[in-house]
Formats: sequence, C-alpha cells, structure tokens
Amino acid sequence: MIRGAASGIPVEAAVVYRYSSENESGAILMTESPVWRESLYYDQPFREWVARNSTTLLKARPEIREHGLWVVRWIYSTARCSLNAWTAKEKQITIGFKAKAVGAGELGPDADWYESSADSGWIHSQAEEGDRKVVFLGGLHFLFKRFSRSGQHLKDTSMAPKWTFRGANDQNIGIIVDLDSDESYEITYTEVGKLEIPAGDISDNDF
Repeated sequence: MIRGAASGIPVEAAVVYRYSSENESGAILMTESPVWRESLYYDQPFREWVARNSTTLLKARPEIREHGLWVVRWIYSTARCSLNAWTAKEKQITIGFKAKAVGAGELGPDADWYESSADSGWIHSQAEEGDRKVVFLGGLHFLFKRFSRSGQHLKDTSMAPKWTFRGANDQNIGIIVDLDSDESYEITYTEVGKLEIPAGDISDNDF
C-alpha cells in the first residue's frame, strides 16, 4: 500500500495499491459491482447439434474450416469496466480505492476506483443504460480437421490454428464427410474457460 499523492491518485482515495508483474505480459481488469453471471450449464446439446449439422455448417460457412466454430455457454458482465494489458517486463499499475477493507480472496477493495495519471494503456468501457458489457466468456471451441483422400490413406491438410487453453483437453466427436469435395473432417472440441459453480449456488441466471 502506498500514498495516493505520490502515485498520481486523487487525495480522495482511502487506500492505494500498486500491482506489478515480472513476466513478459500481464493485465488488470477492473469491474463495477455488481457482476452478472449468465450461463447454459450443459454442453451436450451443443455437441450433438454441431455433429448433426456439421456438413451444412461446412458448406454454408467455409471459414470455419480454417478458424473453427465457437459456441459461447456462459458470460460475466458489468455496467462499467476498465482494462490495462501489457507485453513488457516489470510494469507497474497503481490503483486507488474509496473503500478501506479488502475481502478475503480479493486483490482489491469492493468499491469504486481511481487510476493513476502516470499510468498509460487504460481502455474504458461504459454500457448504455439498461445494457451491460461482457468481461469474461467461455464455452466450446470446435475444430474441423481436414483430411484429403489418397488411395486408402488419409493425409492431414488442415490449416486451422491450434489454440492452447490452460487446463483444457481436446475431445473427439467423430468423422463426417463433405460430399462436394470428397474430403473427411475429424471434429474435435475444447472446453474453454470451464464454468465452475460453487456447491449450493442456485442462480436464476443459470439455465
């Protein structure tokens, strides 16, 4: 904790924190309370729908052959947020808060915040009245791995990028055939940003 006047924070701030990272990249996301969670808990209906409609999807939207298909299952949203992200070593960000108390497991007080006038790189987003801004999302990322036929062998010719998600494992759905080009596609999916709801937490926003 540091003094606000020496860090470019208005004197109205009750407490000031300085966040830093020694890695080559980092980010700080500030959100206004409350933060809303809305989700569709089960992923099986989406997997089945993609498997049933994969041929139609590949014909209607050929770009998914290269980029894959995203299905968003849950979001967190708020009315106002600020983001500062960087790709430099040893950057520091200073933030002041009106509140004095810090809750257990939190990185800062649950209150309005002030940003240091000396820090650059902040991006601010304010939702219109009655609307909210999405700050986190997760779901399923489907990849269509293409194979070209050569006699009895299948040669992988996929150009789709391979995203790496922490703690995620690829799951196989099966092989479908694009009849127009006589090519086969292996469909795999990755659960991105796994949604974990605390035991006993029953919310009207979870369907």
